[in-house]
Amino acid sequence: YGLKLQGQAERLGLGVLQALDAMPGASVHERGTPGFDEAGVAGQQALNAFGRARFDLQSNSYVGLTMADKRLVPRGQEGAAPTGAFNDVLAVDAGLSFAEVWTAEASAAGSLAGQPGQTLTGHAVRTQLARSPALGTGGLLSVEDIGPGYRNELGFLTQSGITRAKGQLFHTVRLGSGDGSWEPSLFGSVVEERSTDGIRTAGVGQRVQLAGNHVLVAEGVAQSFTESDV
Repeated sequence: YGLKLQGQAERLGLGVLQALDAMPGASVHERGTPGFDEAGVAGQQALNAFGRARFDLQSNSYVGLTMADKRLVPRGQEGAAPTGAFNDVLAVDAGLSFAEVWTAEASAAGSLAGQPGQTLTGHAVRTQLARSPALGTGGLLSVEDIGPGYRNELGFLTQSGITRAKGQLFHTVRLGSGDGSWEPSLFGSVVEERSTDGIRTAGVGQRVQLAGNHVLVAEGVAQSFTESDV
C-alpha cells in the first residue's frame, strides 16, 4: 500500500509519504548496510516513511527540512525472525537567490542505520554558489562531502566516504543583432574517496547558440586517476 499527503498554506509546504514494500531489495551500497544485505531482507517487508517541509522566502529563496525512515518487519506467515534493521535520515537545506543572477544552496544531513548491536552513523553536506547571467561572465562552484558511515536506504546511494568538488567559469556574448550567442568555458572537478582513489578532470568548451533552437557544443577534456592498492 501507499499513502501520500501534501498541502500548501501560504509560503509553507508540507508533504508526507508512507509506503509498504512487500519485497524489498538488498542494499545497493558498495559497502553494504548492516541488516540490509540479501540475508537480512529475506522474509522481510519494508515500512517506508518520508516527510518534507519547505518554507518559501522572498525572491525564490527557501529553507527546508526532510525526514526519512525505513524499517524491516517480518513478512506475512513466513515465520522470519525480526531483524530490527532500520535507516533514519534527517536533513536541512536552504536556497538563496540574490542580485538577480546569483544563487546559493546548502544542505546538511545525518543518518543512523543498521540493526541492534551494529549501527553506522554518518553525514552528508553540500554547498553550491552559482552566477547565471543571460550575457556576461558566470560560473559555479560546488563542494560535497559524504562521510563513510552515511546511508540512505530509502534512496539510491551507492557510495559513501567520498568528497566531490567542481567548478565552471564561462562568458556569454551575443552574436550579431539576433538571439544567437557564443559561450566559451573552463571547467574542472575533483573526486576523492577516503581510500585515496580519485579522479581529476579539467577541460575547455564552447557553446554556440544559433538562430532558433540550433546549438553547437564542443569540449576538450583531460583526466588523471589515482588508485589505491586496497
